[in-house]
Amino acid sequence: MIVFYGHGGSDNHGCEAIIRGTAVNLQEKFLLYSGNKRADERYGISSLCSIRSDSCKRYERPAGWLVNQAKSRLFGKNPVFQLVDGREPGVYLSVGGDNYCYPGLLEPMIDANRRIRSNKNRTVLWGASIEREALDREDVREDIRQYDLIFARERLTYQLLLDHGIKDNVYLFPDPAFAMKPAETTVDERLLREETIGINISPLIMKYGAGGDVIRQGYLKMIDYILEHTRCSIAMIPHVVKRNNHDLDMIRGLIRERPSERIFVIGDRPADELKYCISKCSFFVGARTHATIAAYSMCVPALVVGYSVKAKGIARELFGSEEGYVTDVRSLRNPEQLLDDFLALYQRREHVRRHLEECMPEYRKKTAAAADILKKHMKKWERGAE
Repeated sequence: MIVFYGHGGSDNHGCEAIIRGTAVNLQEKFLLYSGNKRADERYGISSLCSIRSDSCKRYERPAGWLVNQAKSRLFGKNPVFQLVDGREPGVYLSVGGDNYCYPGLLEPMIDANRRIRSNKNRTVLWGASIEREALDREDVREDIRQYDLIFARERLTYQLLLDHGIKDNVYLFPDPAFAMKPAETTVDERLLREETIGINISPLIMKYGAGGDVIRQGYLKMIDYILEHTRCSIAMIPHVVKRNNHDLDMIRGLIRERPSERIFVIGDRPADELKYCISKCSFFVGARTHATIAAYSMCVPALVVGYSVKAKGIARELFGSEEGYVTDVRSLRNPEQLLDDFLALYQRREHVRRHLEECMPEYRKKTAAAADILKKHMKKWERGAE
């Protein structure tokens, strides 16, 4: 049996895109432990797999939520990934691509890996990025070494692992979401009829950036330029719709400050339909990693407004450098900088599009090669078990 865990729920459409992309290449059913089972069912993931709740949220498992809230307060435990225990024999894929990028998730990831392996199961770190600060911790390094396979999704993470002596069964392959197929859907006619720039903004960049108001002002200056100096429409595209981490909160604020008939919002829908919408844009500016992956994989030139190793690492894989392709919000001190970065890449958009059209077919194929390597190891493990 193949079991996925570390999945926060499809109301984060990046998490959903990893599941959908992996399913394309695995070509077999699996069990998914989910942080939001209801969201996965709402966005159609249940057609790909069986789903069990790995959430102790109030609306998922009331009794479990109370118990885990008590543990959280008494012992400092984060009440996520608490219900996957490895009792079902199988190969467990940790599919939360950036779970090792956030300090608050390190303990739950270590605990989950320990529980699963204590039941003599294999664990695989799948399509992952890891921040350097995480591997400064000895317990995290030891935890990472316990995985039977590690698939890094960009070279910065891959090299970081090698630098820390973690070399056995470590592979470098693209994020599985590159393999997700777009699903045609009904869209605003302006997206099909007019040249449109897609824009995504995230509350997280306000949290991790150098200054939230600088970032907001940067977006407003970019919108002002598009409205004043081009004929393009602007499609505001939310990609995460989780409570307390909702892209629409930021989008609505921008629209209130810059009301225009040329600005419209793409309504919430599954990740594969969002990918179709993004594919119709002529250019994209995105804060959510998997929104920009959707653009890249459909050969839409994209500026990433990011803060982590994953943003820089993926851009470096595709273009050889993140310079000119990623605006690091941690060093953003002047709102003009975001506009300057936008203009520099927007003026080169046709060159970038041609580059993506040349490299993307082979890049997407590498996601299938990662699945093939996983399957070969699984067959080897099965023979060993016999």
